[in-house]
Amino acid sequence: MNIRYIRQADIDKERWDACIDNSLNGLIYAKAWYLNHICSNWDAVIIGDYEAVLPLPWRQKLGIRYVYPPVFVQQLGLFYTKTINEDAINKCLQIAQQHFKFIELYINKPVDSDKSRSCTNYILNLKNDYDSLKLKLSNRFLQSLKRASRYSMHYRADDEAYNNILDIYQQQYADKSGTTPDDLTRLKAIFADLQIKKQLHVRNAVNDKSELLASVILMEDNNRLYNIINIIEPNGRTLEANYFLYNEILKEFSNRNFILDFEGSDLPGVAKFYQKFNAVYEPFYFYKVNRLPFYIKWLKN
Repeated sequence: MNIRYIRQADIDKERWDACIDNSLNGLIYAKAWYLNHICSNWDAVIIGDYEAVLPLPWRQKLGIRYVYPPVFVQQLGLFYTKTINEDAINKCLQIAQQHFKFIELYINKPVDSDKSRSCTNYILNLKNDYDSLKLKLSNRFLQSLKRASRYSMHYRADDEAYNNILDIYQQQYADKSGTTPDDLTRLKAIFADLQIKKQLHVRNAVNDKSELLASVILMEDNNRLYNIINIIEPNGRTLEANYFLYNEILKEFSNRNFILDFEGSDLPGVAKFYQKFNAVYEPFYFYKVNRLPFYIKWLKN
């Protein structure tokens, strides 16, 4: 098995994206154009003739290169076009360790339990009609939806409004999430590309005065919808507008060959909300290796 480490400049981006598009577990985060936008540097471990690829976003500090998990990249890991064994995954990670003494990365497969822990994610298959999906909604979701229906709310598609929604996101959540202005600038560039391809969906709940109550931004790629941004204004939280909004999203995208990826979360309140859809638990994993010199190691720990 030919496994090699390749620097970003030497990666064939067309063959790379062909691997992701044709892989059994492909995700938008691993596309070359997405990685180019979201992080300044990334190298890779590649198996064979781009039969499987492992992207490695990296930074450098105090002369030491290290792998880190970029914001707005839920998970990476090894992506493969045909079934691969656990040994191949471990070999790829071992090669990565030859080039980086410190690695923190969210990955798609479990590995050594001493070096990884599971993280929460939920997905929902939208292939059935809305009535079938509604039957699976929890009683608590339906109760909240009934309360929300007492208020006059409207569902609006506004795919060009992503800049405004991200500005609100920055005001409300940036401090809590550790998101920087540079992170949001990079995400705006991704959204601009997706909008041109008609693969960006901004869906809003508004009141009679067209005032925003809640908003969701979905990225579309290869029959998967990524629930990457969700904001709720204070008045929208009071009116339980998020229940109205997601219910309308189910109506719009149901009966189509989509998987709705809720994008987490390990936050108990958020995870509890997604569980109300009777969504399928699909975990990913946080992988960490620290082989830094002892006088630096304690800082990263």
